[in-house]
Amino acid sequence: MVSFLDKLKSGFSFGSKSQPLGLEIGSSAVKVAEVFERGGEFVLENASLVSIPRGMVVGGMIKDKEGMISELESIWDSLELGKREVALALPGNFSMIETFTVPDTADEDEIMAQVEKRVEATIPLKKEELTFDFDVYPPDEAEDGKMQVVYAIARREMVDSYRHIFEAAGLTLESVKPTPVCLANIVSANTMSAKGEAVLVLEIGCDSTNLLVLRDGRILYGRNVSIGGSVVTELIAEKLNVPFGEAEKMKLKGEGIDKSMMRDGVVVLAAKLQGEISISLGQIESSMGGVVELNKVLLTGGGSKSLFIEEELESLLNMKVESLIPIKNIALSPDLDPPSLADMAPSLSVVMGLLLRG
Repeated sequence: MVSFLDKLKSGFSFGSKSQPLGLEIGSSAVKVAEVFERGGEFVLENASLVSIPRGMVVGGMIKDKEGMISELESIWDSLELGKREVALALPGNFSMIETFTVPDTADEDEIMAQVEKRVEATIPLKKEELTFDFDVYPPDEAEDGKMQVVYAIARREMVDSYRHIFEAAGLTLESVKPTPVCLANIVSANTMSAKGEAVLVLEIGCDSTNLLVLRDGRILYGRNVSIGGSVVTELIAEKLNVPFGEAEKMKLKGEGIDKSMMRDGVVVLAAKLQGEISISLGQIESSMGGVVELNKVLLTGGGSKSLFIEEELESLLNMKVESLIPIKNIALSPDLDPPSLADMAPSLSVVMGLLLRG
């Protein structure tokens, strides 16, 4: 898709001539990336992951605004980032993705009218309190001359809250994309699937997971759930009677804990995710009027680096589970450090997809 929420109806300008920096703010880290398109290929110029204090961001909400302003100023200074125009990956729980079909003769005004009607029927808020945009997939042979419309809805105040924080930190918000769209972009750039295959993407963060179902590169469904890698950390902290921060370091380094304890935590995480996947598939079946058979699962996000997660999910879901490597088909700047980049790569899927055009 060429654009999505790049032209929010919110009273501030978008679309700078230069490519902005990509920015994703999670509950445990801020991710920054710079991607350019050169000679028909995408090039990753810069990528950084900077940890932030736990509790500063909860459920996508920035609880400590002054602290976040200070963090952003520090990040820009320490990384010597000259560019101050940013594109934001809107947290998965801040936006809603919906789809419907229209005749291939429908024009933009007709589609927008339908989107507005559906938004009014779905969200119990005034139109002025929302911002939304849509994109259209051209019809394929199986759609009997119909185009699929994918639209996103977001609370205007949520977008504005980020914009105000960025402005206070000396940054300019140039564009916004919902996390599901960012993930769809990075999947399209780095994986190949047979025609008609449905793929489930699990982007496992610290405190939440984004579930996305794609078929032929098209978004069928997107949802955010409050389950993440912290499930494993909390179990370690409880069993060893140590603070969460210390348990997180032990989990990431694999020091001070045995593999059986790690597996116990991952078993709990995998079971919780399986439950949410079942709910999601039921919702898809209800909305589409038919069963969607998943062909494989792609894992990404910092939580996907946990030992045993692939094999536990494979056992529970009875299907192929593999890692989504966001830098697989992306050219890399020679200035980047390959070992460091490989370690942080799973955490960069959303912020990189933010800057790609599917």
